[in-house]
Amino acid sequence: MIDVRKIGAFISELRKSKDMTQVELADQLNVSHQAVSKWERGESLPDIGIIPKLAKMFNITVDALLSGGEAEDAANDEGVGAAVEGLAENRPEQFADAVNEGKIEVEELVELAPVLKSSVLNQVTERLDQHRITIHHIVGLAPFLGKETLSNLVNRLIEGELDADTISGIAPFLDKEHLDRLLNHAGAGSLNWDVVQRLAPFVGKETLTNLVQRVVDGNIDASRLIGLAPFLGQDNIDKLVEQIELENLNPELLTGLAPFIHRDTLNRLVMRFV
Repeated sequence: MIDVRKIGAFISELRKSKDMTQVELADQLNVSHQAVSKWERGESLPDIGIIPKLAKMFNITVDALLSGGEAEDAANDEGVGAAVEGLAENRPEQFADAVNEGKIEVEELVELAPVLKSSVLNQVTERLDQHRITIHHIVGLAPFLGKETLSNLVNRLIEGELDADTISGIAPFLDKEHLDRLLNHAGAGSLNWDVVQRLAPFVGKETLTNLVQRVVDGNIDASRLIGLAPFLGQDNIDKLVEQIELENLNPELLTGLAPFIHRDTLNRLVMRFV
């Protein structure tokens, strides 16, 4: 596993062993001294193209650098180092092959994702054997993958178990078409309302309208939609108001929807209690 804090401490140790300042190291690598400071504090990794340069500068292997100094005697072609050098040289197939052969864990790709170009990460991910990628990997990769690659991965999720945490992790990075598919899948059997509420800010109006129609048709308890009210739009709120009247004014539902109902309509409904 790649430990960013350990790597940062090791870079600091290496720099000091050469009696270099952060500014001097930054100048040699053509980066800002603030970037070097972030590496050494363990807040970020060097860019993938910088990692081999750092290793060469300090006369160590890339594996040694990425292990925080614990793999100084490791064979460079047996660990993650060679694959990372392949990424730096635009050979994503080398990293993917190493993962597929079990030499590198997918978790290490997830940890490297923030310093990889999206195009390179897409190529690596698309080459991975499907059985090696889990839901948790997809959540970790989601902020860094292109939408098409992420959508292809999510299509695999459709057949598996969806949970609210997974939905929260991937929803902001998917297009509405795939979000709608996830929501429809979540509602195929017993609707998971935790999942629905996590998706609501991102899905299309048509999908939410379909949910409202299921309330009107009597397939869903109207009170379920209270948490979705901010995202439903006025037309859908009006449909639910009609449903309230048909149900002889469910007070819980009326209270939940009150901030979103036109004042005149709300006054008329409230007067029915008087």
